[in-house]
Amino acid sequence: MAAPNPSPALVRFVLAVTLSVAFFACGKDPVEPCLSTWTKRTAPAPCRSETLCAAATAAPSRKVSFSIDLQASSTTRGNDGTFAELPSAQRKEMWTCLSETLKQRGVKTIDPYVELFAAVNIEGTWADVSDLLIYENVLGIDPGCSSPNVCTECNSLAASACGKDPFCETIMAAPFNDTRTCVSSPLPVGCRVPSGCDAAISFAQDPQGKCWQFSAGCFPAGWTEARQSCSPNLGHLPACM
Repeated sequence: MAAPNPSPALVRFVLAVTLSVAFFACGKDPVEPCLSTWTKRTAPAPCRSETLCAAATAAPSRKVSFSIDLQASSTTRGNDGTFAELPSAQRKEMWTCLSETLKQRGVKTIDPYVELFAAVNIEGTWADVSDLLIYENVLGIDPGCSSPNVCTECNSLAASACGKDPFCETIMAAPFNDTRTCVSSPLPVGCRVPSGCDAAISFAQDPQGKCWQFSAGCFPAGWTEARQSCSPNLGHLPACM
């Protein structure tokens, strides 16, 4: 008795499984990357800060934060001569495509719930993102240090070297006079990441025990917060005349 012929549906199923296995065996993803559907520009999208982008380009493996701005309106004018805002679903599709692409590259997305899917914020390197600027859906890129996990090199730089790194911010502090009744002009005392510090007047002692007044709550490594010992009742001190 002859064996029954397999159904067309079974044949298609077996063929699909076989092709999938073949793709993965070769190390290829059978799903075409979503970026392949995006239109390319004739020139890269702009960087919001030429200084920071130049620094990121010079050190392409340095980890910083990037805000990648996405297209919010149509690239062609409507009948009324204006650029219509893209539907929310289309913007979400772009945002998801870019987020998933970066995730596959091992890049960490931060602040993922951006209002209206206007941007993708990440912790990464210039090498991770530079190729994305060629797509029309990317309006521009803004590098910075908006996450505590990036720009960590700043914390170990000397005050004299801090100003040479555009990603870092020099810590300024005003030294107390000997009688602790006024403060001299602020001096550079350290280096830090330019985010994560409150703007309240604060006080600290250096390793030698001298009191200093800060305009923010970040101190150099090895310094100690010292409001009670430096200025327990006076608050911030006036400038010495």
